[in-house]
Amino acid sequence: MDTPWLEVALRWIHVVAGVLWIGLLYFFNWVNTQFAPKLSAEAKREALPIVLPRTLYFFRWGAAFTWISGILLLGVLYHMNPGAWAGGDDAVANDKLYSLALVLGGVFVYDLLWKKVSGMAGVAISLALAACAGYVMTDCFNAPTGTAMIHVGALF
Repeated sequence: MDTPWLEVALRWIHVVAGVLWIGLLYFFNWVNTQFAPKLSAEAKREALPIVLPRTLYFFRWGAAFTWISGILLLGVLYHMNPGAWAGGDDAVANDKLYSLALVLGGVFVYDLLWKKVSGMAGVAISLALAACAGYVMTDCFNAPTGTAMIHVGALF
């Protein structure tokens, strides 16, 4: 399926939403955490109720649009593109289905993992699982390396 305009639109939405999301994350972590404690009580009562809800609103939607456009872009580039996988038609269809299930199911595995384990052990297990996902994508689902790495990135 050749969809160059859809691909371009999704890429731009993904990049702009990601920049908005990460920019606001930096604002909260680097600017607001240093600035807000230095405000007087009166200034906090006046400014923070105006600034914080609006920035949290855009932060939430920046994150949502980044994720949604990323998943749609993943579908357009790798699951609707016949040249993204090697192998026969039936095998490729199954490999694509399994890889999509791996990405979407990985969200639940990650959530369960971090409810049970935290700290460096959680980081180590998460990295090991990401490496396993890359191995499964390339060696079991016959995905080219670039395709596999984009799917592992989608897990993050």
